[in-house]
Amino acid sequence: MRWSHLLLGLLLAFYAKADPNATSAESSSESSREEKTDELLEEENVLVLHEKNFDNALKTFKYLLVEFYAPWCGHCKELAPNYIKAAETLKEQAPEVRLAKVDATEEKELSDEFGVSGYPTLRFFVNGNRTGHIEYGGRRDAEGIVRWMLRRMEPASVEVKTVSAAEEFIKSHESTVIGFFKDPEDADLNLFNEVALNTEDFKFAIAHKEEIFRKFGVSTDSVIYFKSPEEKYIYTGNEELGFDKDELVQFLMVNNMDIVTEYSDETAQKIFAAKIPNHLLLFINKTVEDQLLLLENFRQTAPDFKGTVLFVVIDSNGPHAGVLEYFGLTNEDIPTIRFINIEKVTKFAFNAEKITAETVRAFCQGVLDGKIKQNLLSEEVPEDWDKKPVKVLVGKNFEEVAYDETKNVFVEFLTVVSCMQMIEYTKNRTVELFSQFIDSGGVLPVDEDEEKMKADQEEDIKVEDVSSEKSKDEL
Repeated sequence: MRWSHLLLGLLLAFYAKADPNATSAESSSESSREEKTDELLEEENVLVLHEKNFDNALKTFKYLLVEFYAPWCGHCKELAPNYIKAAETLKEQAPEVRLAKVDATEEKELSDEFGVSGYPTLRFFVNGNRTGHIEYGGRRDAEGIVRWMLRRMEPASVEVKTVSAAEEFIKSHESTVIGFFKDPEDADLNLFNEVALNTEDFKFAIAHKEEIFRKFGVSTDSVIYFKSPEEKYIYTGNEELGFDKDELVQFLMVNNMDIVTEYSDETAQKIFAAKIPNHLLLFINKTVEDQLLLLENFRQTAPDFKGTVLFVVIDSNGPHAGVLEYFGLTNEDIPTIRFINIEKVTKFAFNAEKITAETVRAFCQGVLDGKIKQNLLSEEVPEDWDKKPVKVLVGKNFEEVAYDETKNVFVEFLTVVSCMQMIEYTKNRTVELFSQFIDSGGVLPVDEDEEKMKADQEEDIKVEDVSSEKSKDEL
């Protein structure tokens, strides 16, 4: 998967907002010909649900995960093969657990009931409870979906009652977490179990006995994460306020990662799940020995920024070389470093001649301190950018056109990642809406392809959603 697709998908929580009424003529026609009943039908082991059979599915299956999708949505299409594979696995392993899907463009009442505002949206239901659903919070690959669903069937945590039981628990599982609570009725224990239930990469236990506290050097309520029997990390929360759920999750996610993580399909989810917006990326060609030595300089700096910046290495000669394109890099630029804040989508270019521990540390701290300016890129202005009613903007002509005080400019930011069929519709709609003003020069409708915005960037403009429309006053 290209980095730009992955990054946009993860930043937008794997969904693209769109008009829920938009649907193809083909699907509408097909739907109108079918007589819907409460019978539960399947497509490739995934239940196909609608208003007539939704309650029947809730009553039939104790654990039900429902995907609300749009047929044209690119992110839904990316999810589909993993969703199908997970559905097959779960159907074989756990008959009480099923995956289902709802075409949200056809089932508007269901979409409104469950607050669907983007695609895909996944809701999890237990024991037929239609109102007590929760949002799916796991990975979106087949293994992640299966593990998250099976985790729902287990107790959130187990109690270890003796020192030997605690030691055996740590030895028997990878990535173990023990919550130490003197009071079995402590409110923080409920929070701990809530985190345990929704975090599938760890095994959780609780301990109340004083001798277990003494064995592990714990004097107050705490959580210890054992990355291995020899490597552990302690979370104590706030002395006055107690535990914080988001803090505890981040504590686990961050310490579960290596100090420097190589980017891959397997680590991508961990990188973004850590919820640390600042990422420092080292681009090297791992087949070149001199460049491999730079990795050690990079690694020396990482502990100084643990919990604040994620250090990630990307092999320019590996399967994810497409990441270079997102940052406007070519193989000739390697080795190099880039800093990105994934919440603000701001990027910074390395500003030193050599990659040493000292220069990496200075660059990273300089970005955090606001002393280094963004690395803004731009494509060339297309020759025919103003030949059609809807103009085309890139970074080099954006300010001149968008901030033209003699015109009211309406800018639409589009992405081809997931809204291919919406783009032409939107352009036609824009021309129709403003046709009476275009000839007079009073309103200038333009669009900027958000997929190309990796090379067309404006420092003060933040596109928060797809598609985004902004007037000059909002820019």
